[in-house]
Amino acid sequence: MTNTLPKVVFINPWDRLIGPNRYLAEMLRNVPELAARSTVVFQKANDALEEYENMGCRVAVWPEVRLIHPRLTLFNVLYLVRNHSLGLAKVVRRLRTLQPDVVVTNTEIVTVGGMAARILGIPHLQVFHSLLFKHNKERVAPIVKLYARWLSFFAKRLVAVSETVKQMLIEYSVRAEKVAIVPNGFDVDDVRRESELPLPTDIQKLIQGCYPVFVSVGRIGPMKGQDVLIEAMIILQANYPSSICLIVGRVGSEDGIEDTVGFNKGLLRRVEACNLQKSVHFLGEVDYVPALLAHSDVYVHPSLTESFSRVVAEALICDKPVVCTNAGALPEVAGSKGAEFVEPGNAEALRQGVLRVLEEEPVRQKIVSSGRAYVESHYPIYRTAEKLLEVLMASIGNNALPTRC
Repeated sequence: MTNTLPKVVFINPWDRLIGPNRYLAEMLRNVPELAARSTVVFQKANDALEEYENMGCRVAVWPEVRLIHPRLTLFNVLYLVRNHSLGLAKVVRRLRTLQPDVVVTNTEIVTVGGMAARILGIPHLQVFHSLLFKHNKERVAPIVKLYARWLSFFAKRLVAVSETVKQMLIEYSVRAEKVAIVPNGFDVDDVRRESELPLPTDIQKLIQGCYPVFVSVGRIGPMKGQDVLIEAMIILQANYPSSICLIVGRVGSEDGIEDTVGFNKGLLRRVEACNLQKSVHFLGEVDYVPALLAHSDVYVHPSLTESFSRVVAEALICDKPVVCTNAGALPEVAGSKGAEFVEPGNAEALRQGVLRVLEEEPVRQKIVSSGRAYVESHYPIYRTAEKLLEVLMASIGNNALPTRC
């Protein structure tokens, strides 16, 4: 190499290969030279540690990088006070020992990494993956704006995963020039290879003889709109009695800003009340999403807001038509012709969008061909990984990208 890659500490508290974790894993997998100079920090031991070790990364467990949950409880307040005093001191000591060139916090809901980096004079990047702040802006607008400015103070750059997220940060008075966009990236061949893997036997039996097969993936919670999907399914059953809808995703944390547990119970009650137990199935979190997409007839994404959505892009890579809302970054991810876009929160609009895709062959083919081409041209993993590397190099005052051997 003509230039040395930076030594990086990635604060990555995610304990499963969900969106933010996959974002980082795919980037490092594509730049093994960077992985070899990186330490990936988790809040607790988990299965993802081995995956990063296999890439050549060092891994560490620091309890102090636990996610911040916006709940006004005595336990949470005490945790925040302790974590940002004694906990912060521990993070400072650990960073001083590691002596990284740059620290990257791979979420907007951890602050100790940025605070510790600033104390030590180390450049810090804060990655924003979510539009949750914007979605709840009306409820907590002053706090959200203050929090965004707080994170900006401790970061040399904020990294947004989409233009939509960047615009949210600008709305919160973050200077535009301080925000870099590094979107999710995809290895198309890997996604297609995973899509060819067999489904678990029980899932294969579940969908056998069903048409159409709908799949929807996302953390269970009000923001993801699964309640709207169920209302649409009530009507779609009249059009397609043998249809089946597979909803993939774990129930969100009880500590979050939304009542995800209560929301999930409401979904189950609604399914039972409408006698949809044979038509709507909750699979929980699975590790075979591309294979599931390959066996679907339509991918449906009813989110009320979205900062990116990897699975919409993966569905298009798997040549599946997408029906989704026009909320957040979804038009940005699929392109203007890469999905049948509908109004968020509108079950009837969702139903009509699904029927249009099922019953109008030219519409379906246009979505698949346009969407696949758009994703492949805009989000190849090599390009997004190079963009991340470019931002890292600029943060330490070296704008020249290293030449690979």
